[in-house]
Amino acid sequence: MGELSTDIIKNALKQLIVRTNISVGSDVYAAVLEKYHNYSDRKYAQILKNLSIAKKTQRPICQDTGVCIFFIELGRGFPLSSFDIKKIVEESVSEAYEENYFRKSMAENIFDRVNTGDNTPPVIYFDVVDGESIKFSLEVKGGGSENVSALKMMPPSAGEDGVLEFIKETLLNAKDKGCPPYVVGVGLGGTLEKAALLSKKALTLRLDSEKNDFEKKIEKALKDFDILGVRVLDYPTHIASMAVSVNLCCHCCRHGDVEIFQDGEVRFCNDFDYEILENIEIPSDNIIELNTSQCDEIKKLSKGTHVLLSGEIYTARDMAHKRMFDAINRGETLPFDLKNKIIFYAGPCPSAPGEVIGPVGPTTSARMDKYLDMCEKQEVLATIGKGARGVDSSLVYFTTTGGVACLLQQCIKKSELVAYGDLGPEAIYRLEIEKFPVVVS
Repeated sequence: MGELSTDIIKNALKQLIVRTNISVGSDVYAAVLEKYHNYSDRKYAQILKNLSIAKKTQRPICQDTGVCIFFIELGRGFPLSSFDIKKIVEESVSEAYEENYFRKSMAENIFDRVNTGDNTPPVIYFDVVDGESIKFSLEVKGGGSENVSALKMMPPSAGEDGVLEFIKETLLNAKDKGCPPYVVGVGLGGTLEKAALLSKKALTLRLDSEKNDFEKKIEKALKDFDILGVRVLDYPTHIASMAVSVNLCCHCCRHGDVEIFQDGEVRFCNDFDYEILENIEIPSDNIIELNTSQCDEIKKLSKGTHVLLSGEIYTARDMAHKRMFDAINRGETLPFDLKNKIIFYAGPCPSAPGEVIGPVGPTTSARMDKYLDMCEKQEVLATIGKGARGVDSSLVYFTTTGGVACLLQQCIKKSELVAYGDLGPEAIYRLEIEKFPVVVS
């Protein structure tokens, strides 16, 4: 195969990053397909349609191209001294996200929220194993599902029943904020941080591989929840401790593996080259069509009504809301009049050449709850997002399916930057939409 070089490792990692963002593995696809065949819910049709579009266009399944998390298994015989693996991984992430117009979502720190601009740094975990190769397992984790994950230190007396109740509690709290159907990763034992790490790593395991008895027991207990599957990893623990972590992943569940050998051989371990269902018809019954200018009709909509919206909406999420809130408090003029406007909680991918906008979908609405009073006073007409609100509001609230960014991208016919361009994906854009699918929630 030749001699191993930095370029071989970097090229393999960049391919892995792209594959993992634009396609799910065959195991995840099969699980979604089963849901589609078993239920008439149009959500599953939208998910499959989105996966088909993403694969054809080679664009991200979801606009939240997430945090890149690498689990690296380093063979003792691999010539590590020749390579700066951490640097190679960071450069691979930076280049792959820039070259492929993926969204950069990493902030410098938790308070200032300044975007790093290239989706670095990734999160990296090393493990030394037998062998002469190096294996990279990549998980691309979005913020929505990460934010509804949970960790609990339980008493040993809680037993299996306590674990089952905690998993149910986590799913009940998550509802649809993290884009179900969920893949449930469970970490048991070790210490507080070890359990969390195990639950994250569990999400890289294939859904179609053999399950142990406890995984089967969990799946049976969760039969009334919207999930694709459960994977569990455990570790010995202190006699006084019982750490349990539940890491939820959205229906995309983006993960992949590549193994690289000393002689330069590269092996991708996941099956992304499966036959995909074409010509998926999304049910169109019981849907009404409205223009965003039809304010009175929109205000009269009842909960549960499915709507195809056309007209004008504006994107704004966390930082844009904060800036508008601060501007109002300073007595400054807002960058656009909010009266009778519809706010779409979204942060799109950068647009590739020829695109009106990059793949785009809703973010979790509850994070914007603190700004609802501002929006009511400014006479906003409605908001669009995902997940349940945490507070009551007089505004019309639409939800749309999360994690179907390529599908929703096709409904956007024009995009124009309005304000806060320095915020990158969190800038405000005016969008012209056509038959954009939403539900009154």
